[in-house]
Parts: sequence; C-alpha cells; structure tokens
Amino acid sequence: PQELSHFLSLSLSLFEMVDTDLSVKIELSLRCKSLPNLDTLSTSDPMVVVSLKNPDLRFAEIGRTECIKNNLNPAFLKRITMDYFFEEFQELKFDIYDVDNNQGLSDQDYIGYATCCLAQIVAAPTSTLSLPLKQCRSHAAQIIVSAEQLSKNLDKVRLGMAGVNLDKKDFFGKSDPFIEIW
Repeated sequence: PQELSHFLSLSLSLFEMVDTDLSVKIELSLRCKSLPNLDTLSTSDPMVVVSLKNPDLRFAEIGRTECIKNNLNPAFLKRITMDYFFEEFQELKFDIYDVDNNQGLSDQDYIGYATCCLAQIVAAPTSTLSLPLKQCRSHAAQIIVSAEQLSKNLDKVRLGMAGVNLDKKDFFGKSDPFIEIW
C-alpha cells in the first residue's frame, strides 16, 4: 500500500510535468510579388489584412501589415502573431488593398485575396507558401507567407550601455544622445 501510494504520487507528478497544450505561438511574415498598379499618377501603396475563419464560418481580422508606399513587390515588416493549434483546421484569408487615404477599408482599392490553411504554411518547405491572388487584375500576382515558431523562452536580458567621448552637438549644455532598440 505504501509503495503503491508512492508510485501514484510519482506518476501524478510526471503527468503534471507533461505539456498538454497542443498549440504554439507562430509569427507570419508576408510579402507580395507582381501586384497590379491601381494608381494613376503613382504606384500602388499595398497593405495586407489577415483574417481567421471563426467557428461560425465568418472571417475575423487578426492583424494587418503596414502600408508600403509606391511598391508592387512589398516585403512587410510588421508580422502577424497567432496561435497554431495542431489538431484544428485554421483557415486564413489574406486581403490585399491599395491604400489611398486614411479612411476605412471600404474606401481603399481592393487588389485581391488568397486563402489557405495554416497547416499548409507550417508544413511547406522552409514553412513558406506562395499563393496566387484571386479577383486580381494581374494573373502573376501572389502573396508569399512564411511561418516561424516563437520561442517560449521568457528569460530576461539586462543590457548595460555607455557613451564615451561623444561629440557636443548643442551650443549650450550637454548633448542628449539616445539609442533605439527594436
């Protein structure tokens, strides 16, 4: 009886250590290729809106990229972070717009869209998938989506920095140097 209770408590401890979460955080990187030019006097200013299909079969926005001015082959810097559930079908939609003003999406020119399952991106070679755009003026237009798993490592980092022998840039007083970390 005592051995059995020790065995059960040991088994329970091991069970508690197993990660039962069947999801990971991933980050999607987006770029487009051969987009059509929808502007007359300049080049299109594309932006991507990423949506995920809900259980009620409607797409809900989960993020959007920045607008890149005058570029038909944009590589967006803003990444979309989301959960990847291993046993679930997660359908994504990528809507590409030509941003002409600071109004809502309905006031922007629609370039096209692409859909896929998140598992297709993750399972693709180098986790990168190229998708042709639908409802688009250019048959060569495509969006390239890459997925990268985010680390669960939440370690803290302490950085120490100092400026030495910096040039004076002000006429009176000291300079006010600073550093930006992204």
